[in-house]
Amino acid sequence: MAILLLTTLKVHLEIPVSNTSQDALLTDIVDGVNAHIIKLCGEIEVDDFSENVDFFEGRGFTANRPINSVTSVVDEDSNTYTDDSTAHLLKSGLIQLESLTTNELTVSYNAGYAAVPEDVQLYAIRLAEHKYYKKAGAVSESAEGFSIKYLEPEQSMLAPFKKMVG
Repeated sequence: MAILLLTTLKVHLEIPVSNTSQDALLTDIVDGVNAHIIKLCGEIEVDDFSENVDFFEGRGFTANRPINSVTSVVDEDSNTYTDDSTAHLLKSGLIQLESLTTNELTVSYNAGYAAVPEDVQLYAIRLAEHKYYKKAGAVSESAEGFSIKYLEPEQSMLAPFKKMVG
C-alpha cells in the first residue's frame, strides 16, 4: 500500500489516467511525497519491525505506530521483558513494561495502518498538487494586480501520525 498513488494524483489533477505524457514528472512527485511523509511519520503500512528502543522507567516509544502487537522485548543478554501496554498506549507507539527498567532494549513488533488514514492521504494530495503547480524556485508571483504565494500545505494534519523523536 502506497500513501499516494500515481492514479490518485492524476484523477485529482484531472489528468486522464490514460494520458502518460506527464507520468515521469508525476511519478517523481508521488515518490517524493511518499518519502517525505514516511520521513515524518515512519512507515504507514502494516509491517513487522525490530528496533532498539530506549526505555526509561519501563516506558519506551517505537518509531512506527500504531503498534498492532509486540512480539518480543529483549536486552543484550537475551533477558525477556513482558509488556503491560493497553491498546491506547500502543496506538501512540508507547510500550509500558511490567519492569521499571531503564535500558536500551530490542523490540520486535507489528505496526501500521490497514488503510492510509484520511488526513495523511489528504496531506499527500495537497503536497503533490503544490509541487505540481509551483514553479521551480518561485515563492510567489504577481500579474495584473493578482498575486499568489506558493505555500506548502500545513503539516498539522499529520500531527497525530508523526513519529516520536528521541
